[in-house]
Amino acid sequence: VDPTYESFRLAEQIQAMAQQAGAGIGFVLNKSTPEIDPEMRQHLPTESIVASIPYQEALFLDSLKGRPLSAKVPAVEQICQWLQDLS
Repeated sequence: VDPTYESFRLAEQIQAMAQQAGAGIGFVLNKSTPEIDPEMRQHLPTESIVASIPYQEALFLDSLKGRPLSAKVPAVEQICQWLQDLS
């Protein structure tokens, strides 16, 4: 979930669809900073937050330019573990 109003509205809709289907759901906070992380967490149930990926300009530029990621993202391990625990 990006730190935008639209992204959180979409997350709410996705969560409602998942509940209706009886499926679990997890969210990753994207482009998080110490200032906005608490605000982002207020918009989602705590138990549905899988990880938080901090804003890193290098990651943003790599993504924008379609390049492989040049920075290490520790949250990826959390996300992979969460996915493994689903099965």
